[in-house]
Amino acid sequence: MEPPLRTVIRKDMRLRAAIVVGVAWFIVACADPEGSSPSTSLDFPSATATSITEMAVSNTPTVVTSTSVSATRVEGLLFDFDSPGSVDGWYVQNDTVMGGVSSSSVNWDDGDLVFSGVLSTENNGGFASTRGPIIEAITEPVFDAIAVESQGDGRTYLLQVRTDTDNYVQRFTPQSMMSKSMLALDDFVATDWRLEPLANRPPLMSNAIRQLAIYLLDKQVGEFVLRVGSLALVSS
Repeated sequence: MEPPLRTVIRKDMRLRAAIVVGVAWFIVACADPEGSSPSTSLDFPSATATSITEMAVSNTPTVVTSTSVSATRVEGLLFDFDSPGSVDGWYVQNDTVMGGVSSSSVNWDDGDLVFSGVLSTENNGGFASTRGPIIEAITEPVFDAIAVESQGDGRTYLLQVRTDTDNYVQRFTPQSMMSKSMLALDDFVATDWRLEPLANRPPLMSNAIRQLAIYLLDKQVGEFVLRVGSLALVSS
């Protein structure tokens, strides 16, 4: 059986990216034989439970189909769900931590992370989320957007970005086909644990990103399914 077209496209994109990176390293090596790539490390505490209520955040990220997007720069790729093990470290956190009854799960299927479940507002609940593992510190280059490759169900989801000190959020509505939503870092809003905007917080910078989470809330009750193919930092 021939592999799916999207799988072939991904492999071709990775091959091209690998060739470009290899050539770049060869040029650098010739110019500076003694040069070496920097190493980075991160010591970050484990994530804790987060309680969420509503907040009105209005923004409209750019959405483009996957076929019209150039290959993501290799150093900006945060998560690529091309194998079953790629979802390791992702887990769910629902309103059950505050007495709600919403349910969700995160699984791998055919090259995608699948976040699905049932959202309920009973018992003062109203959110379901999936959270990723801690991201190794990013030093350079500086990116200005997050590309979310996803396929949705008509609902609007919220991407939460955690830094060492703050949480930032932005909503996006995936198309019914696999596509990329470009979420500019300038459009992320710093919030408290209730998603209330915080004043006098620094703008979100790519080298401050430590963890990503995806939420469904806003009283969008019922069954939901979100497929995520990749999450990457990009330069617009």
